[in-house]
Amino acid sequence: MDQQNDDAVLDLFERPTVQRWFKQNDPTFLDLWKGQQDPLLEALGHGLAEIQDVNDVIDLSQYAARLRAALPADPQLAIGTTKDLLEATMRTILQRRGFKNLEALAFPDLATRCLNELGLVGTTPPTTKRERAIRKIASSARTMIDTANELRNAAGTGHGKVVDEEEPISADDASLVASSGLILAAWLIRHGKET
Repeated sequence: MDQQNDDAVLDLFERPTVQRWFKQNDPTFLDLWKGQQDPLLEALGHGLAEIQDVNDVIDLSQYAARLRAALPADPQLAIGTTKDLLEATMRTILQRRGFKNLEALAFPDLATRCLNELGLVGTTPPTTKRERAIRKIASSARTMIDTANELRNAAGTGHGKVVDEEEPISADDASLVASSGLILAAWLIRHGKET
């Protein structure tokens, strides 16, 4: 009986009118059904693997689980969770290095302090091409971290938006932010282990 039901569902789904409806109303599901890979979902999977690889240093699995559950259905939650993930990572790194009163730091100051503490930005000119390149990458990472916070304030969960006046954000954009945030958090953690 179960096999007959499965066959009936498959037969129904393969009908042209059903395919057209999904193409118009839920193309992501249609792509998943047909086995086509979504590059943003693949990037998110890579980011989740990166976080899992550093869980022995800082366990961020609760944030990873929230991101996995939020996407693609709740992009606002994914944006808010990404900002929280980055903030928790930076605060934990700094606390483990002996910094106090971290709750008093605003998000931009927290990012500055963390990147400085990890030696990713400097006050003296870089001495090698590698150091110059790493500082450029760190500057871009800093921009991404700050922008994740700005996006969370504008379109993610946080700051109690007026109901029905929230700015929309696509699941694709949220997936890009989430996967980048996961990779950035793992990158910060790894640099914290090195210094």
